[in-house]
Amino acid sequence: MALALGIPCVSTKWVTHSCDQGYALDWEKYLIGPGPSVFLGAVPALVNLQLPILHRPAHHLRAVFDAREPLLILRDKSVVYVSSKAKPKSDWNETVKPILCASGATRLGFVETKG
Repeated sequence: MALALGIPCVSTKWVTHSCDQGYALDWEKYLIGPGPSVFLGAVPALVNLQLPILHRPAHHLRAVFDAREPLLILRDKSVVYVSSKAKPKSDWNETVKPILCASGATRLGFVETKG
């Protein structure tokens, strides 16, 4: 979810290596990339949404959220999610809805189709 929000995420190795050195190492070297999308059949992500976040003078929480502004591709849009899966409502609540909200959608709807 943090990647969808454009928040920089680091590997746990950053913590381990920093502890080994006795001080916080440069975390940008340990950034986790967007990786392949399971939902798109393991197609690799073409855009790293963290890039606008990284090129800022400060990494304060307010600055992180301000830098997300250009990433809100669904700003003020309405989205209807239609599914015929066996457990579509759980997919909607756990995965789809949070990502749509993180992308700026303001009106969301869910429709389950029968067979």
